[in-house]
Amino acid sequence: MKEGRSQLQRLSQEIEDFVQYLAPTQRESKDRDNLFNDCTKIIQGLIPHCQVVPFGSYETGLLLPTSDVDLRIAFNDHELPENPKPILRKLNKALVKRFGFPNVELIFARVPVIKVDFRSSQGEPIHVDISIGNASLSSDRTLGWINEFSELKPIYLFLKSILLSVRLKDDPKYEIMSARLSGMAGYTLVCLIVHYIQNTVIPENRDRKSPEYLGQLLLDMLDFYSEWNYQEEEMVMDTVPGFVKKPFPTKNGKLEIRDPDDASLNVARSTTTMDRVQGVFKWITKEIRANMKEGTILRTLVSSDWKLGARTRHRSYTPRVLNLSAADIGVKIIQAAKDYGASNTRRNGGWKRKRPNMDQDAMDNNYSPRDPYRDSKRKRSYVDRDAADNNYFPRDRYRNVRRRY
Repeated sequence: MKEGRSQLQRLSQEIEDFVQYLAPTQRESKDRDNLFNDCTKIIQGLIPHCQVVPFGSYETGLLLPTSDVDLRIAFNDHELPENPKPILRKLNKALVKRFGFPNVELIFARVPVIKVDFRSSQGEPIHVDISIGNASLSSDRTLGWINEFSELKPIYLFLKSILLSVRLKDDPKYEIMSARLSGMAGYTLVCLIVHYIQNTVIPENRDRKSPEYLGQLLLDMLDFYSEWNYQEEEMVMDTVPGFVKKPFPTKNGKLEIRDPDDASLNVARSTTTMDRVQGVFKWITKEIRANMKEGTILRTLVSSDWKLGARTRHRSYTPRVLNLSAADIGVKIIQAAKDYGASNTRRNGGWKRKRPNMDQDAMDNNYSPRDPYRDSKRKRSYVDRDAADNNYFPRDRYRNVRRRY
């Protein structure tokens, strides 16, 4: 379908209005700044000689009203611990027992992270992710792209707000914008947008001042990625962006994007549901084109609190929930997407997962699960048997020894 100029102008205007509406209010910005200062005091009080540095959307400005605050604990190069887990365990324990935060999770993923739920001045939840590391190249790279491509921020915020609202009836726990749940990280979406602008948009047609530019860019990009053969091609984010054929095609939904700062790394290494992402992209373009006939184009995609022309938000944002089925996005969902943090999560100082069956069996049969002699072919020594019969510790060297006074 070829959209008319007036329709593209309307779409561009609605995108700009909606993105402005999503901007953090003065109160929300102040709450996040206060939260950052409080976290810095807590962390530096427990871990001397460290720095607390923000990264992600809090640093780049690609913020939604529901965005997390990402913090990293940085050290000097010679002080950076090889294993960050002991430090995070110490911090996790202090947050729960010393400061009394009700919801704290310690996740031992590829990058261990602590997730803490704070409350704003109005009682709204603000999620904070704390990790350890000295580099945040993705944030630096994103800031450079924002300065170079003015269209990146509105397209990214609009798309991310919709993708965060998507829920699949066939896999209720799945979130398309969660790398932990096999979806996309925010940086992956940034790379997709930037790569399309660099590699696909014809420079002669890149008139950012044109009133229909944003709408045309959004629809063309979604059309392109909906049909992109990601199974046979990987995306190159280099000085000359492009696509490279994979040595072996991938049969699952794995997406591969070469890191612009380290070509040996895959930016989208956690994204194994690209088939679902493509299906949702197709559904979004279908909804937009159907709504172009009359009324507000974004009415079925964004929060009902937003009205065309409203660029200022006076209350907390309530996103629309988009409940879709596998048939809606044209994808077969056989099993739930993998949760990379499910089995490695500690909540409020204890393990989130259930006790192993061995421990439950131990309680049921009244024996210690660490009994070294249970189900063992090795016989106990005479000393051990004597210890058990006479109820004393077998290493008591003073037993049966008369002391001289």
